[in-house]
Amino acid sequence: MKNRYKASDLFLVIVFAILLFIPCILFLNTLNNYKLPESENGPQQHTFSATVKKYENLLSDSLTLKTELIRSYYYVKTKILKEISITPSVIQGTEEWLYYSGSGDGYPIESFTGQQILADTSLLKIKLNLEAQERWLRKRNIDFYIIMCPNKQTIYSEFFPYKKGITVADQIMSYLKSNSNLKIIDLRETMIKAKDNKHLLYYKADSHWNQYGGFIAYTEIINQLSLVYPELKPLQLKDYNISFKETEGGDLAKMVNLQKDFKDHEYDFDLKDTTTLPKKNIVMFHDSYYWLIKPFLANHFILTERPHQWNSFDYNVIDEVKPEIVFYEVVERYLTAFSRENPAEIKDTLINK
Repeated sequence: MKNRYKASDLFLVIVFAILLFIPCILFLNTLNNYKLPESENGPQQHTFSATVKKYENLLSDSLTLKTELIRSYYYVKTKILKEISITPSVIQGTEEWLYYSGSGDGYPIESFTGQQILADTSLLKIKLNLEAQERWLRKRNIDFYIIMCPNKQTIYSEFFPYKKGITVADQIMSYLKSNSNLKIIDLRETMIKAKDNKHLLYYKADSHWNQYGGFIAYTEIINQLSLVYPELKPLQLKDYNISFKETEGGDLAKMVNLQKDFKDHEYDFDLKDTTTLPKKNIVMFHDSYYWLIKPFLANHFILTERPHQWNSFDYNVIDEVKPEIVFYEVVERYLTAFSRENPAEIKDTLINK
């Protein structure tokens, strides 16, 4: 019978078993000598509940290697065995790049590789939802822009271990651009063109873009807005004092407790001239990619923010703020958020258009 197990699998099992056995030895060695701390009422009595308490305290005190065990386990998988799938959510690429697979949160690998095909009915629903929002805003003389932020593997696919196919973003963005008049700021092409060997646009060990990538995105957003609002002009790199420092790995490295084993660079953009510019009032529906665009957008806008994960279209805040522009920013892996049902007040615009 053919052996189904690889040598690397057996090696990993043996190493992990040894690591698990270490705290057991420490536990047995200290059990007999362990004493409960004295309470305010004097020494603890040798009752059954006191014995249980003894074990509870001992486990809490002696299993301090838990974090190190987890780190060692993932270190072996990542640095020694060079496994691609470290966890269901963390993918290891080449040259110290980590990627978010999106398993159970956004899009899995199947989206990037072209195995996830959306039905025409799903694409139509997204289009109708967004057009209903746009009509509701237009009745109030509010402009509407959709901002699509690309996943890291879309921009740095050369380090990603899977081959790109027709992605979910390809399908949705192509459909909307061909079948609607929605104002879409698709940042994929801009980010790819901005890549160079001097500045990374995304963190290597985090699922987000970095401050430099945020600046590139901000520049394209303002450039697109300037077609309608010519008074808006993006600030330039020369307007900032830019510095960077080495940091520990970000959210992806932390998911596998290897933040000290992966390094990244943190950029700092310090505006030279802090003269206040005229500002427009806007509402921003957003996810976490927005936070590294925000410092740049704040030079031009008074920002009212709402996370789109919990409110697909919060018309109440729009009525309250009465903005000139509403932005709907969404990272590539969350594009199906556009298919969430609109509130009844927004759906009515389809009937009363």
